Amino acid sequence: MMRSFGFVLITVLLGVVARRVEPAQTRAESADTHREDLAGFEAKFRNEATDPRWSPAMSSAIQAALVSVSSLHPLAHGVECRSHSCRIVIADDGSGSLDGLVAKLARQVDRDLPSVITGRVEHDGGPATLVLYLSRQATIL
Repeated sequence: MMRSFGFVLITVLLGVVARRVEPAQTRAESADTHREDLAGFEAKFRNEATDPRWSPAMSSAIQAALVSVSSLHPLAHGVECRSHSCRIVIADDGSGSLDGLVAKLARQVDRDLPSVITGRVEHDGGPATLVLYLSRQATIL
């Protein structure tokens, strides 16, 4: 069973805004909300058309940025770009350094992909996965 939670929106200036949870809302409700949000972002991404020129060029640029953030590169298990957004799947190695590494990556691609949303997916009995949705538009997907 997968559980997702911990959404973060990183804006053009990389200011972090966390989703606020009302005090009356339970942890289960919060996890359900984040799981639904992540599923919605994934569905929108999957439905986005693919630009045959921009997609491979941006995928290559992201791969180059991942190589330059050497500790992050081996954790990245997938980069996929469409017409205006990209999705990166990163395994959490449990080192506690993932947030800083993702911020370095975001700074390297922020000129082309200024909007970033991250979603953390917890896997029962296994390491968590971080899914990044990056967009060249002011609004994500």
